[in-house]
Amino acid sequence: MAGNHWNFIPQATVEEAKSKARSVAYVESVELVLLTNDKPRWVLAITGTLPTPCNQPRFTARQEDHRLLVELFSVRDPNTICIEVIQPFQGYIDLSPWIDQGWAGEVWLNGQLVGRIER
Repeated sequence: MAGNHWNFIPQATVEEAKSKARSVAYVESVELVLLTNDKPRWVLAITGTLPTPCNQPRFTARQEDHRLLVELFSVRDPNTICIEVIQPFQGYIDLSPWIDQGWAGEVWLNGQLVGRIER
């Protein structure tokens, strides 16, 4: 995901939690953005770095009152040998699954308030 190409960051699966090694994803910038290309949707637009080129960004999210608590991290296959060099990434976290269910409130990423979505 390096360069100017933006992708959607997948939500972590139960299978990944069991089979992949979890590590950090360093966030350099994050914005709450309304994308309007195919259908309007709120996303977190994130740029940052990963510990190695083998790491892939993932996230989890949970609602707590009127807050959506998003955690961004990275995963990698523990059996893969990979050079230890910082890898830049950029991507979107789609907030539609929560907003489409009527959720509104504060959006947090890794313990930091990013913004607020009003209904």
